[in-house]
Amino acid sequence: IAVRLAYRRQGSHVGAPADRVALFEEALAKIGADDRSMRARLLTGLAVDLFWTEPARAERLLRDALVIARQADDPDTLLTVLDELYQLVHGPWHDAERRAINDEMLELSVRLRDLEFEFFTRKHRFHELVRMADGTSADRELAEMVRLRDRLRQRLFSEEVRVASTARALWRGELAEAEASIRLPDAGDPATTDFAFFVFGAQFGLLRRLQGRGAELEPLFRQGIERFPLIAAFRGALALILCDLGRERDAREAFEAHLLATREVVTATAEYPLNVA
Repeated sequence: IAVRLAYRRQGSHVGAPADRVALFEEALAKIGADDRSMRARLLTGLAVDLFWTEPARAERLLRDALVIARQADDPDTLLTVLDELYQLVHGPWHDAERRAINDEMLELSVRLRDLEFEFFTRKHRFHELVRMADGTSADRELAEMVRLRDRLRQRLFSEEVRVASTARALWRGELAEAEASIRLPDAGDPATTDFAFFVFGAQFGLLRRLQGRGAELEPLFRQGIERFPLIAAFRGALALILCDLGRERDAREAFEAHLLATREVVTATAEYPLNVA
């Protein structure tokens, strides 16, 4: 079972049952030292399951997996480990490392002709370039994402391109274009509802604030809190909107009663200080 989980990349970035963590640990204790590819994948699967609850241990496991994957000379396993390490390391002090990881992932994905992985490395690059305010280079990466979307012809990649295009429109101040491309949560479409809440919900929030229509966001953010109680972003966003509306007492109540109530669960993650700020 642990082997199947490792090869299917079915770790959980939101925590995992203790019995599954124990399963990975048992498999690691039994696997032979010579099977480097399998050990690297099992270490990676365990690290992903510990992503939120034990981030320091997860990073150590991934760095061990990276050394072993390089020794195994297995580019597919190496690509998997690099991808998870990229997801784990955060903060400006990791910028250079993240760029190097993503550059290596792009080279590997092109060599392996893995279009899906290439798409996601292009997406990572797009995000980094937006953050660095390099619009020209960001547009080039967006064009590559469109090219790969057209070859892959899967809904997920179409939605990812929509997200990136909306972000670019918001950056340019093209609010009408951004609104036309935002896909709001649709209770009748369970396949994309969560994706819409996490991604387009955030973009919709920025759009409405830029339009001076922040009052329309309160029901959406309260729905997000109800549906995803451990995601601090919705609580921080609600407090921010209430402040914008001059409802400071309600904002403080939202912040203290909801965001701080989950502090023990999310303090250890990169998300908590970001959303408190």
